[in-house]
Amino acid sequence: MLSYPQPGEITICEINRQFVTAREFSDVQSKDAYGEILGTVFSSVPFDPGFLSPNHDQAMEQEVPEAATNLGLSSLTDINAGSFKKLLFSSDNLKLPAQPSTQKISWFPHKHCLAFISGPNQVTVRDYEDSDRKDVCILTSDCQRDVKCIEWRPNSGKMVAVGCKRGIYIWSASYPANTATVRHGNAPSIGTFSRGAGMKMILVDVLKENDHNQEAEWDPEGRFILIAFSNSTTLGSIHFTSKPPSLDAQLLPVELPELSSLIGSGGIEKMAWDSSGERLALSYKYGDDKYAGLIAVYDVRRAPIVSVSLIGFIRGPGESAKPLELAFHNKFKQGPLLSVCWSSGLCCTYPLILRSHVVPTH
Repeated sequence: MLSYPQPGEITICEINRQFVTAREFSDVQSKDAYGEILGTVFSSVPFDPGFLSPNHDQAMEQEVPEAATNLGLSSLTDINAGSFKKLLFSSDNLKLPAQPSTQKISWFPHKHCLAFISGPNQVTVRDYEDSDRKDVCILTSDCQRDVKCIEWRPNSGKMVAVGCKRGIYIWSASYPANTATVRHGNAPSIGTFSRGAGMKMILVDVLKENDHNQEAEWDPEGRFILIAFSNSTTLGSIHFTSKPPSLDAQLLPVELPELSSLIGSGGIEKMAWDSSGERLALSYKYGDDKYAGLIAVYDVRRAPIVSVSLIGFIRGPGESAKPLELAFHNKFKQGPLLSVCWSSGLCCTYPLILRSHVVPTH
């Protein structure tokens, strides 16, 4: 049975697939709900929601004119992105979310290697453990425009996903074993090498779109990427079928039938996947008065492929509050910990407590 917060109720936390609600979001309510289990309480934090609103982002974009470019369609390693969309979705007019997450800096999970957005169209990588290479590595491509976010692939060789206004670009450290597998025919930018005297990287995968951004999340083991589209409730799963430096990949649909029936023609706006791989949080467009402005939370299974089941919904504080940004804490040992910035001007943190994760607090 889905856990749904009634109008006037505010979500406090999840405990084993059931969401705890209250009439207000306060330290007292949080302590009663999960304080004894976790030994701590996560207070809400006020902020100015204007800086996270879509209108603010659009105004900032208008100040910097976008360079004209003709992208067209290009291939992932073995599968054309356009064909992928036609196979998975009935609509020919899929749009990718117009407001992606904006992670500007990313540390490699297991080494002292830093990547950060250093210009509108480029990413700089600095490997502090490479004693022979003191200079940085610059990731740039003719088609890699308006970089929005970056994230290293977990549990892998050095591979970083670069989210741009019109697609996802995946760069990998240049190994002799993977350069030969790259296809050049359908994607001129595939095979582009980094600049600089630092670590060499090669552009190996591209999933491009002509109109809008896409949300994408790695799974904790680096075997999958989940992709969300702005006018579809079907997710795409890029499944890497072998370990680095091999680049074999499959693209599979992840259906969200319950959400589709609730929001109709709406699509996904924001997506976050926790570091344990067990919880996926989605915000979405549209929905009726009952479901508008909520966050859908899914239980995730990753074997043999990604599958999800809807647990319930999170409602934020304030009248008609809508989620602006959401993200999981990747190092919280006691289970998934979701933080959400709401349009009401509060950033709230929600423990999604699974008994298997809880450790003694004393």
